[in-house]
Amino acid sequence: VHGIHKQSDNAEGMSRIKSNLLAAFVSFLYACFLLPVLYALRADHVSNVNERLYIRLTECAGLMMCYFGLLLETVADHQKYIVKRHFGAAYDETKFVGPTGGTYRICRHPNYLGEVLFWMGVYVTSIFSFGTNTIAWVFSTIGLWSIVSIMLGSTVRLEQKHQEKYGNQEKFQAWHK
Repeated sequence: VHGIHKQSDNAEGMSRIKSNLLAAFVSFLYACFLLPVLYALRADHVSNVNERLYIRLTECAGLMMCYFGLLLETVADHQKYIVKRHFGAAYDETKFVGPTGGTYRICRHPNYLGEVLFWMGVYVTSIFSFGTNTIAWVFSTIGLWSIVSIMLGSTVRLEQKHQEKYGNQEKFQAWHK
């Protein structure tokens, strides 16, 4: 709760112009994220049987990425919730409690990885519907690049925060390796 109030205070300090520009920019990014879906829904069916099979296999691979990313993100967030609830960890807790098992044993930020996989899956599923449409390619790629950049930036910031907060704790160091 403390963290939510802290974020609200930061947002309230922003001028109306800045907050409107931020809202417009975020709206633009979400439009770019979803543009591949719109093109996929408009796509014409291919008559060539071999080409159709290749497209369907690519679409299935993309959908599997989406489903796996969504599942990974959901499981990771649930694991984090369980650990934090079990240890009663407050937002400003100074003792590292985890999570360190499950998906967090394989990857330090599985929820971010799941998010990236989901949006990559959306992109892969839709690429054949772009055809030669430059707008579709450019703005869909901007959307994918943006979400990957956002998640990588969030990961870097979280890593720095964790190092500052827990860097001298043995449990954190063992998990971090």
